[in-house]
Amino acid sequence: MASPATPALDAPRPGNARAIAFLTLSNALFVSSDTCVKLATEHLPTSQIMGLRGILATLGVMALAASMGAFRRLRPALTPGVALRSGLEAALSLTYVVILPLIALGDLAAIVQTTPLIMTALAAIFLGEHVGIRRWTAILIGFAGVLLIAKPGGATTIPALMALGIAFMVAIRDLLTRRLDPQIPSILLTAFATAAVAIAAWMLAPFETWVAVPPHVWAYLVGSGILLTSANYCVITAYRDADIAAIAPFRYTAVVFALILGFLVWHEIPDLWAAIGIAAIAGAGVYTLERSAWRLRRRP
Repeated sequence: MASPATPALDAPRPGNARAIAFLTLSNALFVSSDTCVKLATEHLPTSQIMGLRGILATLGVMALAASMGAFRRLRPALTPGVALRSGLEAALSLTYVVILPLIALGDLAAIVQTTPLIMTALAAIFLGEHVGIRRWTAILIGFAGVLLIAKPGGATTIPALMALGIAFMVAIRDLLTRRLDPQIPSILLTAFATAAVAIAAWMLAPFETWVAVPPHVWAYLVGSGILLTSANYCVITAYRDADIAAIAPFRYTAVVFALILGFLVWHEIPDLWAAIGIAAIAGAGVYTLERSAWRLRRRP
């Protein structure tokens, strides 16, 4: 799991249809990468998966950054803020892989998509941004959706709470990104974060027992690295020439792809309460994004 910095809302731009297509494709690629990783967790420990895939993904993203000329703006990225952001990415990515075998792919994707709700709440509490009763209500509905998926006291409770912790880390990462120099290319932030995940995995390696990698598991790891690099390229392309407010709700297509792949690969079908919870999270998230964009458009 990795993604570029969440771009700031911008003025309307042409090319929204193309951007929506690239954002949707990026979500399909990210979820496909997660599927490969989840398949690999059936055979390898976390550090081995992330360490081996991390090398492949880092090489891919570094090559992409070089092709985009991002390293010409390397100096602004050599800051403690970027290092902290990369550390958060490493922590949330490793946690993500730990819980992948423990929770349905669709449930996990939906809970992680509470990030916009959490960002809105944190911005109101710590940054003094005005959040009205409508968005606070949407936030509460979204968290109620998480409870419906988690089913307190059941087998999915701890993995669901860990997934919510990942969403909090993503929100903090993206709020931190707002404070970084806007001259830093998104692909460079992604490259540093991907490298940090690989380094953290290798640091964790002495505490786990690595095993021989079967050929078909190598296919999962290589495939995940290629899919992850392609997904990062698509999401950067999506945000480059579009009205961010117009395309942001399409981030929830990730939940749709996760539900489809979860069913096709593991025959995962959400029960009624989980389905209601997923719908509540997606609906609250889309409403919050649209409401936030509407408020920004009203500002002089």
